Amino acid sequence: MPAGRSLLSISLVLLFASLAVAERGLHDRRSRALPSDGAQWIWAEGPWEKSAMPAAFLAACDFRLADPPPAAQVSLIADEEYLLYVNGRLVGSNHYRKDAPLDVYEIGDLLRPGTNRLVAELRSGRGVGGVLAMVEVGERTAECPTGPDWRVFRRRSAGILRGWMPLDGGEGPRLWGWSPTGRWGTPAPGTARPRLDAPHMTSLEPGRAREVLTAPSGERPARLLLYDWGEEVFGFLRLRFARAEPSALLYFGAEPPDPRQHPADALVVGLSGDKLWRSATPLRLRYLLIGGDAELRGVEILPFGPEYAAAYPPPWPPAGLLGLTPPQLRTPVEDEIRRELQGFAGLARREEP
Repeated sequence: MPAGRSLLSISLVLLFASLAVAERGLHDRRSRALPSDGAQWIWAEGPWEKSAMPAAFLAACDFRLADPPPAAQVSLIADEEYLLYVNGRLVGSNHYRKDAPLDVYEIGDLLRPGTNRLVAELRSGRGVGGVLAMVEVGERTAECPTGPDWRVFRRRSAGILRGWMPLDGGEGPRLWGWSPTGRWGTPAPGTARPRLDAPHMTSLEPGRAREVLTAPSGERPARLLLYDWGEEVFGFLRLRFARAEPSALLYFGAEPPDPRQHPADALVVGLSGDKLWRSATPLRLRYLLIGGDAELRGVEILPFGPEYAAAYPPPWPPAGLLGLTPPQLRTPVEDEIRRELQGFAGLARREEP
């Protein structure tokens, strides 16, 4: 090889090596400057982009501490929604809002010497989503930043939630990348939110359910069940089902909902094998209409104080072209449930916008 060509090759190698080092240094400086402190956006593996089927799973991470810190914070944000557990204690939950800051919870009193576990129950009605999380201990010591060390579990397990079952059997997550990523961008720092393990009043149960209509559908009939609390209530909705992995649509409001006129307010997305479902945000309602073939064993509202209303503002309407609100997109599961309810007058024949 001529000397000139050899020198050019060596120069190109050195140039690429320098660029790689510079990119790594830029990433390290950027990570330290971001509130997510080096965490990556992660999710469960799956053909979500093709199927758009609902997904629910646990994402978990362990970290060790020599001594309990006087203070520690966990910061996270998840699309579409999360329930957060620290050493088995339900700490917080929320639904994704565009341009929302990171949710921050003080967890110093929940940490212990030795191994601590952070678990996020993640849900998405369309299957695809993302979560960004980390724990700050002491002088910005980052623990459990979301990344390849996290593990994914498809079924609920008390041992995973409480920390006595090892994470070795979990799946590796899908890595979406560092912030800014996709439509999530770079979340801004957030302020401390009220925790959900604070005491609350006795749960509020509605009056006896009234079966609005029943339509034959395969082996089990699809039904619309209407619940009435008698007055407007505010809190987290908790449903107990007779069988695991139920499919149901929720309609609610201050007046009896009419599914022929309005799309569903929520789709129940639960973990595999789980019979208990809890809303990620508190609801303000008097009436609750549940459509589907799910057999319910319990319906209740877990009330919380007014500070929770401020912590969970109503979702912003989606931004549409020229200020027009775009039509609400539905998943295949929601369409399937609506087909099961086709015997209800006008419901299946209603034209979508």
